[in-house]
Amino acid sequence: MVVVMPFAHDIDMLEQNIHRWTTLKPCTQRWPVWKHVDLILYQSQDAFASDDDQLKGRIDRLMRLSEGLKAFRHVHYLSADLTKYDDKYRLGPSRMFFQIMTETRLVQEEAYNYLFWMEPDCWPVRPGWLDELYWAATVGAGHFWVLGSITRSPVPDEYAHIQEHINGNAIYRLDDPVFIDFLRRLHANFDNNLTKYLASFDTAIFLFCRSLKPFTEQAKIWHKFVYTNLIQNVYRTPTRISDILEREKQTFLLHGRDLIE
Repeated sequence: MVVVMPFAHDIDMLEQNIHRWTTLKPCTQRWPVWKHVDLILYQSQDAFASDDDQLKGRIDRLMRLSEGLKAFRHVHYLSADLTKYDDKYRLGPSRMFFQIMTETRLVQEEAYNYLFWMEPDCWPVRPGWLDELYWAATVGAGHFWVLGSITRSPVPDEYAHIQEHINGNAIYRLDDPVFIDFLRRLHANFDNNLTKYLASFDTAIFLFCRSLKPFTEQAKIWHKFVYTNLIQNVYRTPTRISDILEREKQTFLLHGRDLIE
């Protein structure tokens, strides 16, 4: 399994997230999950190829000194080498997602079975969160393609048509060639439908699946998209972490920009 943390040139939130791992330890079980999980710090453009020595220094220190990174077998640094045109929200993360899922040699050579896409604003809220991700992927969920969170926030009317989609911070299957072929077909369709897909890979997965004809083609795969309470997507809804911890015993990660400690 591999955890992928995509980020752009501003690494403040990435550092904040990883520093939380010192107290919210990724692994708490005696069984050594860390022997089976790698981490990829995945940047949109290569800091080490730029003239920004401060940024290069911060990434280097993060990879060498962070206590939380010791929970992983290997830690890799990878760049998507996006153009300046592509390196913007929401298009940039989508370019990065399709690239790492279908084209990245590191992922193919390591033969990972599962990938957890963990954006810097996807925060652990309980210790043992990596244990839970690993067991959910390998034991608990069956033969899924995507395991993640439906939105837990109020949905504006203009997004009502995608309210059932699984947020991008999710676990993805890498060892099912039918799913990878599905993503390649979607990727080929993506550029011609950026407005329809909101330039976002997670809404694109949902809408592309829903567009398959005849409906029997959809029926063959809908069950492979599985909701879980392990991760909650609260996006931009102010959410008090203590309320989640008290109310949602199965939740270990929250995706959101307005979390209240």
